[in-house]
Amino acid sequence: MKGISIIGPGRLGGAIALAIDRRGGRIESIVYRNRDSANKIREAIQHSEPAFIPFEEVSSIDASIILITSADPEIAGIANVIAKFIRPGTIVLHTSGSLSSDVLINVKSAGGVTGSMHPLVSVSDAFLGAERFAGVYFCIEGEAEAAAAATSLAISLGGKAFSIPTHSKALYHAAAVTASGHLVAVTDVAIEMLSACGLDAAAGRETLLPLILSSVENLRTQAPAQALT
Repeated sequence: MKGISIIGPGRLGGAIALAIDRRGGRIESIVYRNRDSANKIREAIQHSEPAFIPFEEVSSIDASIILITSADPEIAGIANVIAKFIRPGTIVLHTSGSLSSDVLINVKSAGGVTGSMHPLVSVSDAFLGAERFAGVYFCIEGEAEAAAAATSLAISLGGKAFSIPTHSKALYHAAAVTASGHLVAVTDVAIEMLSACGLDAAAGRETLLPLILSSVENLRTQAPAQALT
């Protein structure tokens, strides 16, 4: 076995596939449900020559690492399919921020080595996201061998890695949502407030962004208590 297989070449999966390809990594196969998304990634890959396989046709995966980058509700079902043909010792990782490696229990029971790796970065588009892993922290958890492989993969993408206990995954995800999703939601509320002051939404966003960015800059060099104005 060799290389990496990616299941789910959507926004995050596509970004990881492109980043691996651009950094000289080897992608053995890409398993997809959405043909259009898969074709966009196929056209953009320049160095690897992965096999593109519809999910409903997959019966084996010849790779050292299988990376499941599908949406959270799909991961358990995908794991159940993989468990039917997994080769003992194959490392299987998923990229969910909220789910732990426990969701891959059937893969583990079938001899796979399981873990998860979640990048702390907002990826809204595969092509833009491929350039955003440099310096990003990846949260790693799972079995020791899987965690080591996930750490190596994160570093190969230009990122950094830190590990947490499996039972802490939900709390970790809450922290990530608070720092990212809540920031966007609160900003949206602030834009609505400025709309009540007479600014349209576009002007409100443009007005608030320098303030938001200055607060983020403060956080780069100061503890939150000092950064608050």
